[in-house]
Amino acid sequence: MSSNSKPITQQRDLAKLPRALAPLLERSQWAVWRWTQKPDGTWQKPPYMATQPERHASTSDPGTWSSYETALAAVRARQADGISYILTEDDPFAAIDLDHCRCLETHSIDIWGQLFLERGRNSYSEVTPSGTGCRIWGLANGGPLHRKFTLKAGPREFEPDKIVCAELFRRTRKALTITGYRLNTIRELTNIDRVFDWAVIWGERRKAEAAAAEEAARAANGGNGFNSDGCAYSIDQIEHFVREGAPPKANRSELFHTIIGHYLGCGWDQEKIFEHLQQFPDGIGGRYLSESRLRSEISRSAGKYGAVELPWSGASAWTDGGGQQAKAAPIPQPVQPPPPPPPLPTLEPEDPELEDPELEDEPEDDDADLDEDEPEQSDLPQLFVHGSADPRPLTTWLVKHVLPARGHGLLSGQWGTAKTFTAIDLAAAVATGQPFLGRVIKRQSGVLFIAAEGANQVRLRFDAVWKEKCGDGKERAPFCWYEVAPTLLQKGSVEKLIAMARQAEAILMRDYGLPLGLVIIDTIAACAGYRRSGEENDNAVGQALMNVLKAVA
Repeated sequence: MSSNSKPITQQRDLAKLPRALAPLLERSQWAVWRWTQKPDGTWQKPPYMATQPERHASTSDPGTWSSYETALAAVRARQADGISYILTEDDPFAAIDLDHCRCLETHSIDIWGQLFLERGRNSYSEVTPSGTGCRIWGLANGGPLHRKFTLKAGPREFEPDKIVCAELFRRTRKALTITGYRLNTIRELTNIDRVFDWAVIWGERRKAEAAAAEEAARAANGGNGFNSDGCAYSIDQIEHFVREGAPPKANRSELFHTIIGHYLGCGWDQEKIFEHLQQFPDGIGGRYLSESRLRSEISRSAGKYGAVELPWSGASAWTDGGGQQAKAAPIPQPVQPPPPPPPLPTLEPEDPELEDPELEDEPEDDDADLDEDEPEQSDLPQLFVHGSADPRPLTTWLVKHVLPARGHGLLSGQWGTAKTFTAIDLAAAVATGQPFLGRVIKRQSGVLFIAAEGANQVRLRFDAVWKEKCGDGKERAPFCWYEVAPTLLQKGSVEKLIAMARQAEAILMRDYGLPLGLVIIDTIAACAGYRRSGEENDNAVGQALMNVLKAVA
């Protein structure tokens, strides 16, 4: 926003804020804001006192705050452009800012922003005053958190080179605007601590991806061993460099970084990498070893990948260059299936004392803005309108241009065409983040394999492909399996599969910090539960099977 023209404020009637914001209105932690142009031509929204709009409000001075009614009166008197809530360390509320994720003209929301909105779909979210950002509001019990992740937007139709950022505010001081320009129909704030936990992981991984992209760019100009498909060196080449050193004219520092990244992707912790490299004084780590800084260089290189200590690190402790010892990951123990998730908030009638007409969600005027929600009919499916905000993610990839991150499908072929072999190879690629058939893995995840047949071969086959991708190390992979499968066409199969998947994800998140991203059932024919010969060729039966997979996905 670098125009001399004052931006148009995107907000709704501030006197009729959505009901979800009622708990904020009860507190005297309000200020007002005005569009203020900075010397570089951009616009900002600093907080001002509602009682003295010419004076700045301070997030550390309650004497500069006021009630919601006072702030509203200042805006109505045209002394300010909008209202702000002053978040503090003592608040039960928390917020997540998503800057530059929304197109002002089409109202479309970038995929990364949609991922956040999808995670926070059970709490209130709204558009920010510029119209180009979104904010999620909720309740939180976690510790103080004030983080900002600034990243490049990547390929998209609007502002492709724009720097975007996600900011996390919990148990901290911050003046946050309120517009009432809601993105959903949620009527009460819910706990969003899990969204914060996910957001921190998301941000760290995006930072790691950005670091890897920088290295890839350097590779194009000098060669560091990475290309768009991942590591360009084979395991044999990497081990040769480890023992013999970098080849002539190669950039030794970048090659060292590539090798550290390879081992991290295969689940090695830093101590194991150090023990391996120190055996070869003439190898890639020889110079650092002779200068007594091999440990610190491994730690520094690992930091570029956003994982100084990976979630699946081994049992040995690691001491970094500063002498600080990191805790080792615990040895996995059997876990019980996690309890079912809490029910979604209902839309039953509110407490009578909240039935304040100033908090009504629906406009009373006949000529109300068409962006407001229409009355819902409980017996009708949801109606979607082109151009309206839709927090659901667009197509995002698990394997780029091959498999979507969410969906269901069949890997088909007659007996002997290597379906299981291909599925196991896919599982290992997703688990390690290494390419699958030359295609980039966009979302490294844990994998659940349900063996309806050939169960005694799962361990053997996966061990083989894991060795191929990660060498002879004994690291555990984010891969788990069942050796029995529910009958898909029987009643209750969907619920059973979901329970199995939840148990698997609980273990994957605990032991590796990775979500469950891929479920493979091998094979459909062995667990479909056909009642008579020929049903495998019946379109109706085939559709019933696909409906089961769709429901689980």
